[in-house]
Amino acid sequence: MVFSTWSMIVCSRAPRTVPEPQIVNLDGQPATYYARGERLPWLLGVGVFTVMGLWCVVMAVACVLAGQWVWAVLLALPAAYLLLSSVGAATGRFTPGGVWVTAGEVVDRQGGLQTSLRFREAYAVHVRSESLRVTGDQNAVQSRALMRFGLRRKPGAPGVMIIATRGLAKDQLLDDLRHRISGPASRPAPSAAGDQ
Repeated sequence: MVFSTWSMIVCSRAPRTVPEPQIVNLDGQPATYYARGERLPWLLGVGVFTVMGLWCVVMAVACVLAGQWVWAVLLALPAAYLLLSSVGAATGRFTPGGVWVTAGEVVDRQGGLQTSLRFREAYAVHVRSESLRVTGDQNAVQSRALMRFGLRRKPGAPGVMIIATRGLAKDQLLDDLRHRISGPASRPAPSAAGDQ
């Protein structure tokens, strides 16, 4: 508990550096990569989960040696949950992620979930205080869990892609998305009569 509180204080006082966008390759296509600058809070969170999971393992082993099988099983369950999240982080399935913008789509990886939206199915980008909302067709947003177990965020509403902008180059990403959504790869939003 003390370590968790200390890590929250450290994370709240850590300087927020926003990485510059980079040109990378995503699935064989050139893409602009907007990395999340939240590395320290993420590492501290993974560290807390790992320490707590290892503590549960040690206590479960001690319970087995003392002949307390019920307590050993009860401690093994949270140990598995906490350590599976740490294994997901170590294998790259649970990372701070980022946003990739290609010529045809935007891909957001964060919190164990990947969401994507093709620009030809997108209508608009709306700015919120801590996020960007990209709206599109009802089934336009594709979501895929990067981990089978452990912590991951839930997908948004149908047709809405929510991109958390904390630690991102928000203004550059917004300009990039608005340019691509208003470009030839997109189409106009449906009329009010078409929505009903």
